[in-house]
Amino acid sequence: MFAQMTAPTTKARRNIMLVSDVAELGGAERSLLDIAETMKLVGVEPRIVVPRSGGLSRELERSGLQTYFCPHLSRLRRRRSLPVWFEQAKRSVAAATAVGRLVSKVGADVVHANTVSAALQVLSVPGAVQVPVVTHVRDLKVGAERYWLTRHSSGFVFASNACAAGLRSRIGRELPFAVIPSGVRSVPSEANLQSGTATPIIAAIAHFAPWKRHDVLIEAVRLVHRQGIRVSLEIAGGDPFGNHPHIAQQLQRQVVAAGLAPWVRFLGDIPDVSGLLRRARCLVHTAYPEPFGRVIVEALRHGCPIVAAAGEHGPAEILADGVGGKLVPPDTPSAFAAEIAALVTYPEQAQRLASGAQRKFEQRYRCEHVTESILAFYERV
Repeated sequence: MFAQMTAPTTKARRNIMLVSDVAELGGAERSLLDIAETMKLVGVEPRIVVPRSGGLSRELERSGLQTYFCPHLSRLRRRRSLPVWFEQAKRSVAAATAVGRLVSKVGADVVHANTVSAALQVLSVPGAVQVPVVTHVRDLKVGAERYWLTRHSSGFVFASNACAAGLRSRIGRELPFAVIPSGVRSVPSEANLQSGTATPIIAAIAHFAPWKRHDVLIEAVRLVHRQGIRVSLEIAGGDPFGNHPHIAQQLQRQVVAAGLAPWVRFLGDIPDVSGLLRRARCLVHTAYPEPFGRVIVEALRHGCPIVAAAGEHGPAEILADGVGGKLVPPDTPSAFAAEIAALVTYPEQAQRLASGAQRKFEQRYRCEHVTESILAFYERV
């Protein structure tokens, strides 16, 4: 059963349903929220389906977006025992049936599954959802489920070329797909306000997961301090899905062992990272491999210089032209430390690096442009 939260306020030009299998706010869910809010601004009133009340539904409710709960939806886990697999399969069938009924009830024209996991559940019963289903791929690797997805999806949106690499060759020419980077809502007059007098702040924004490589970040800051350069490190993020409870403790021990305790702050999950990005000398993103890198786009929006890992992944695509940030070899603390030290010691380098960042954001990653591309893709589907 679905529980409706809010009523529509405007007449929709298209009837779009967005489906999330995650209730809390991660990068994919923030991107869905931005898309839904922007659709509403251009006269499209989307329906959003979420598993339960949580950070995402609260933000949707604040925006006055029509939202439904489907408790059968849940984040699928790849590593599972046989009993868990059967339970997930049963819930997926129930989710597909429920979403299909809701599609018929509200007359949706297109269903947009926000992740591969959500798509697998919506598509688990062929024919249950009798409108086109678009699968949004935000992962670098898609396992054996790719066979099911390519057979039953009506089209694919990829968050980056890196995300597309594993699936595009299997889709076939007859199935529509598009690489559309995740956008961020534009907010005027939010330039970087870094100060040259206070201790420079290094920002890091990422959930705790092994591939985010916070350990590389902390070691890089230790190397910067060893050069006699004092910086403060502020880390925003946590473990909203409860997958890696040990990482925070490991990082805190690493900070103490490195003698950095007075210089490192763990901020936890913060709803808006704008303040941190505006006061930071730079954003350091050590994650590798990263499917997209939404926080890098947010840093571009604020004109905050970025140091990120090179390689065939999302951040390298965003920063390939050198505007807004520098790319260094992944998993190399010394390389990150060298760039941090240069940006701190020579503020003019930070200014040169940030030059054009906001213009680049407006041209490529403004959510209004991204949403227009997604709506156009629905027409193709």
